[in-house]
Amino acid sequence: MVAQVAFLTGDQPMAREALARGTERCVQMGLQQPLCELRLREPRLLQIESAAAEAESPLSLRELQVLQLIAQGSSNQQIAEQLFISLHTVKTHARRIHSKLGVERRTQAVAMAKTLGLMP
Repeated sequence: MVAQVAFLTGDQPMAREALARGTERCVQMGLQQPLCELRLREPRLLQIESAAAEAESPLSLRELQVLQLIAQGSSNQQIAEQLFISLHTVKTHARRIHSKLGVERRTQAVAMAKTLGLMP
């Protein structure tokens, strides 16, 4: 609510801060419904969050591309073929993604990236 009011009154820094705090609490408590409702109610507000996340993303652009293909269910070999890189390079990207996101599995990496707003 605070983020929405700040956004509608043009106070983007306050909106970004309130949104980050609210999102963090939702993640900590495992609450997805408030975030879904916010997406429906005020999608433009979430755009400032994704712009901030892109600027602060722990993942490189290539890692995000690999992660997006992982989320689509592509195998390492399929990712290598689609991105025109070696299988070894895909595995290296996947290992770095897991390390940066603090996860052990592909499914966890996708879930964490979505939680952090790194991908839709």
